[in-house]
Amino acid sequence: MERYRTFAKYCAVGVLVTAVDFTAFGLAHYGARVDVVPAKLAAFLVAVPVSLVLNRAWTFRARRSRLQRIRYRVARFVTVSGVGAGLSVGGIFLTVHGWGLRPLVGNALTSAVVVVWNLLANKLWTFRMARPACRREPPACDVSLVIPAYNEEHRLGRTLAENLAYLERQPFSWEIVVVDDGSRDGTADIVHACADAPGSRVRLLRLPVNRGKGAAVQLGVVNARGRYVLVADADNATPIEEVGPFVAGARPDEILIGSRYVASAHIERRQSRGRVLVGRLGNLLIRLFVIDGIADTQCGFKLFPAEIARELFSRQRVNRWGFDIEVLGMAQGMGIPIRERGVTWRDVQGSRLRPIRDAFRTLAELLVIKINLWSGVYE
Repeated sequence: MERYRTFAKYCAVGVLVTAVDFTAFGLAHYGARVDVVPAKLAAFLVAVPVSLVLNRAWTFRARRSRLQRIRYRVARFVTVSGVGAGLSVGGIFLTVHGWGLRPLVGNALTSAVVVVWNLLANKLWTFRMARPACRREPPACDVSLVIPAYNEEHRLGRTLAENLAYLERQPFSWEIVVVDDGSRDGTADIVHACADAPGSRVRLLRLPVNRGKGAAVQLGVVNARGRYVLVADADNATPIEEVGPFVAGARPDEILIGSRYVASAHIERRQSRGRVLVGRLGNLLIRLFVIDGIADTQCGFKLFPAEIARELFSRQRVNRWGFDIEVLGMAQGMGIPIRERGVTWRDVQGSRLRPIRDAFRTLAELLVIKINLWSGVYE
């Protein structure tokens, strides 16, 4: 689906750039009486900056980076444009002086060839982001279940009991990593009681002060020991029984995320209409500005191959609710496949998410993420 969306964007930009090219060519050839070859070259030079800006900012959403990276990409774009200029000059000369076609017809055929060249060269070379250089470390188990927790003493005990009862029946090996995000209640004591049991596969990591869900997940992911890392919420809004199907469908080069908005999802208990509305509006903004083609970025149930997870989360900058957007935005920019899978989900009372306050906060984080993607912070 992503390749068709990119192609549609490129076609839209191509129509606009071709209009600029035709206008400049017409003014130069018919208005200023310039021969077709220099007129075509002049039109090409006018259209190139327009193509660079639009394709960089929208079609490929290229991430502008530090000075050396900027120069590197500009050098690539100049190289592609140089070849395009050669195709333009050669094409217009051949079609007009060689084949005897009308200048506008020759310009149309030449422009079509150059558009195809620019699409392929810029997509596959100029604006391509490097994928993570994944580290190959021997995993200690198959799956690490990472659970961020902040003042969760009233429900974390039940969540851990449910998780342990389910995971102990599974054929794959596992560990549970609970990250205490500076809780001021008995959250850490509850995890300690599980972690200190003989043969326990529960670990506790602690942040000294509350830094946000994103910071807690980041700490858990970079310290996970499994071949795959599954991030889940402390309230089991997505039940632990979804872990089995996720692990069975996992691929080593793909991120698999739970979704409440695809056809295969099952919602047992819905949120209030206000929360649903805020969530849908937020997701619309996310899809418009950062992440293409993902119906639900905020479901707290995501499975990552460990090597990819460590690379992505080690670059993470957002500490609170917007971290999902940030990580998935980086992954999509690097060409890492992201697949949605419908999950069972139920609204659980006691959520610390405040729809209005946190919507504005996440909107601000969305802006920061977009700036970071453009400025090359993650590279």
